[in-house]
Amino acid sequence: MVFGVLGLLALAGAPFGEASGQEAPETTEAIRTEELCQTHITLTEQRESIPSHLLGAISLVESGRWNEEQQRKTAWPWTVTANGKGNFHATKADAVAAVKALRAANLRYIDVGCMQVNLGYHPKAFATVEEALDPARNVAYAARFLRELRQRKRSWATAVGYYHSASWGFNAHYRLKVMHYWNLAWRAERLNDMAQRRRARNERTRN
Repeated sequence: MVFGVLGLLALAGAPFGEASGQEAPETTEAIRTEELCQTHITLTEQRESIPSHLLGAISLVESGRWNEEQQRKTAWPWTVTANGKGNFHATKADAVAAVKALRAANLRYIDVGCMQVNLGYHPKAFATVEEALDPARNVAYAARFLRELRQRKRSWATAVGYYHSASWGFNAHYRLKVMHYWNLAWRAERLNDMAQRRRARNERTRN
């Protein structure tokens, strides 16, 4: 791949990549939708040999939304951000329509999907808007981009910062936010493993 300076070093146009704005309704369908990003992220981390939970942590900074019912933040696949304003759309069709409307208004730098890939900095990443908002393709492209940055920067932590911006002030702050979610994910995994081992010991004791 060939990138310009900004195209190589930045994906997100909004400060620190977070979206805010209209919330999708809390429905069973919405909860299933919230699983889309993480499902593809887990598969892609394994396929691309990316450290476990790292893409997931980036996605929470980029497109994370709070689920009141589940009491946790999850990446939302129909997130669209432009001019520093992000919206969580209820459906893919709504998100596609929003991107097309923004483009019709001559806006180029639009962040889309689970990983908030910027269509202005990455104009050849996807053939169509629909493809850009496909969770599997969105995550796969972001993973390849992160791996390229890691190869250039020799560090996953540094690559995370440059995924967002070439500016030290922006990328250092962004990296800290991603590391926060990464550490939380690892801590949750360790606690889960400990709970499973404890249950297994209790089962053996009872038997």
